[in-house]
Amino acid sequence: YEIRAVRPLVGFPPVEGPASPVASAVPHDRVPPSPPQGFTAIWTEEGVALAWLSNPEPDLAGYKLYRRRKGMGEFQALFLDPIMDTRYLDKTARRGVEYEYVVCAVDRAQPPNQSAPSPIQFVYAEPSW
Repeated sequence: YEIRAVRPLVGFPPVEGPASPVASAVPHDRVPPSPPQGFTAIWTEEGVALAWLSNPEPDLAGYKLYRRRKGMGEFQALFLDPIMDTRYLDKTARRGVEYEYVVCAVDRAQPPNQSAPSPIQFVYAEPSW
């Protein structure tokens, strides 16, 4: 980039001054993706089936899922790297434990921007005796 001062003159074209020294800039993406929509969590025989709708952002890197025991502290990530799938089966969930889940979208910016979490989904399955 360079900057020039411009002086308007009545009845004549404007006069430009000399250019400033050239400066460069690299834009940084600081806009997170939108929160995933349509998030559901359902107990199955294999674990908790989680699903949500795809995000529309072209720079989407994937999704991160978080779980906690109902009302207990911070959500913990189920895995480190984002996944591109819009479905996940949590095979580590145990019957008889109340869980809350959220999903977030992550983009490819460096560092990545993460969306606000989806609405919390609550699941519970009676213990099998």
